[in-house]
Amino acid sequence: MFNKIRKKLIDSKSVKKYLLYAIGEIILVVIGILIALQINTMSDQKKKRIKEATMLNELHKDFLKNKAQFDTVKKNHINAFDAAEKMMDYLPTNNDNYRMLKVGELLSAAVRVPTYNPSNSTIESIINSSSFDVIQNDTLRAYLISWKDVLIDYQEEEVNAFKFIQTQLNPFFVKNSNMMDRSNKKNVAMVSSVEFQNLMTLNMLHQMYIIRAIKNEPIEKTLNEIIRLTNIE
Repeated sequence: MFNKIRKKLIDSKSVKKYLLYAIGEIILVVIGILIALQINTMSDQKKKRIKEATMLNELHKDFLKNKAQFDTVKKNHINAFDAAEKMMDYLPTNNDNYRMLKVGELLSAAVRVPTYNPSNSTIESIINSSSFDVIQNDTLRAYLISWKDVLIDYQEEEVNAFKFIQTQLNPFFVKNSNMMDRSNKKNVAMVSSVEFQNLMTLNMLHQMYIIRAIKNEPIEKTLNEIIRLTNIE
């Protein structure tokens, strides 16, 4: 139809009418291109939003589990610190039977160091791929990027406490106690020794540093914020 109109205008030698028609035809073509581009853009945006929703849902589920594990580890650390602190009230034992009995009851809980090992597979795969750019919320992006450093800073105190138990406490217990017979005189001598008192003091300090890290490090806030910002319901 456009070709017939164009031919008729050319044949009639109406240059002005032809130019107006040509301009109108160009405008229609441009509008058509813009509409097509807009449709493609909208389609791409829709795909990105679907992809973002999927990623946020996966992150949300992972960090709900990570938070549940952290809450359990936190509770265990608090219990360990409380036990270590109470045990110090009975040291030195001075060969007092009651004091030695209380030390024996608290010892296992006092030297316990649970470790926090969250799942990081989803967050690492997202951050290390181009898909990370799909996430629109800048605050969430900042929390996700900082998560690894926040986790390492917190875990440092747990690592130090665990290393202390593995390299100093356990060798001391193996050398100076009878683990099969709690009432053995060797155990009585061990808990009455100055070395045992010193090691228990260091142990309590390690437990205290972990509690301090839980309170002062941003790990709990980061967990809560990632959970909040990935909740798309």
